[in-house]
Amino acid sequence: MRLYAPGAHVVSTCRLGAVAEALAHTVAARGVPCVYGDPGHGKTIALHPALRLLPSRVPVRARRCR
Repeated sequence: MRLYAPGAHVVSTCRLGAVAEALAHTVAARGVPCVYGDPGHGKTIALHPALRLLPSRVPVRARRCR
């Protein structure tokens, strides 16, 4: 589900930075990340900006768990 809120922007926070850093380390180690937590805690919102920070040559495949 995509959140649509006209005029809304993601604000950089310490947690958002931590997700981006963890993702970068995982990619550098050629690992597979798994982000988990309770619903509504911002996992997807944190991952989207973190993925955009990766170099374009890094292949990204997303799988949504059910």
